[in-house]
Amino acid sequence: MPLRAEPGETIDEFRGIFFMMSDAKVRIACGITKLALVQLATSRKSTRSNLVAVFYGYRDEIEGIAARSIAPASSRPTAASS
Repeated sequence: MPLRAEPGETIDEFRGIFFMMSDAKVRIACGITKLALVQLATSRKSTRSNLVAVFYGYRDEIEGIAARSIAPASSRPTAASS
């Protein structure tokens, strides 16, 4: 089952923004660093004035990247299951 974003996020003004994703079996903590948000805003020539606005503006894309990077790892066997 594909990962999906859960509602809500935690904003840490020094580290970045964190959010949860889940499938039927597992919840995974995800996040984007402050530096990555700055780089995203710069690369997109964003007119958004703060990083929270950048996150909300690109949230679907950020969560999609997180889901794609996590999905292969979550399907790997763990030490307990192998």
